[in-house]
Amino acid sequence: SEWKIVEDLEKVSNGLNNLIKLTYKVTIKRYPLFWMKLIIGPCFILGFLVIAALTLGADSSSIESLVNIGLAASVASAVVVSTMTDHFPKTEFIPSIGNFVLGQFVVIVATLITLSILKAIMPRME
Repeated sequence: SEWKIVEDLEKVSNGLNNLIKLTYKVTIKRYPLFWMKLIIGPCFILGFLVIAALTLGADSSSIESLVNIGLAASVASAVVVSTMTDHFPKTEFIPSIGNFVLGQFVVIVATLITLSILKAIMPRME
């Protein structure tokens, strides 16, 4: 899991008027590996595979298949962002991991646009 209890200290003492005072001290440690496996790993692999597929398929004659790959990657990125919004607390600022996913999304969209423009220009050059 994401959190581990490092120290659990319990203290019992007698208070006033025969009341018992109970004090807990809990120290927890956060493991970012949880989010690396859930968000960063899949986003990196997805971005790499999409860019590799789009650049390797740049010579093929079917632009529709390349656009389908890009759209599938965009939908997968949207699912990842949806998962993030369900699990992250609502804050005023975008967390660093949100910036990472947004950057991956921008790279995928930029690659799609670039390859679409190249596909449109290449037949005219021949």
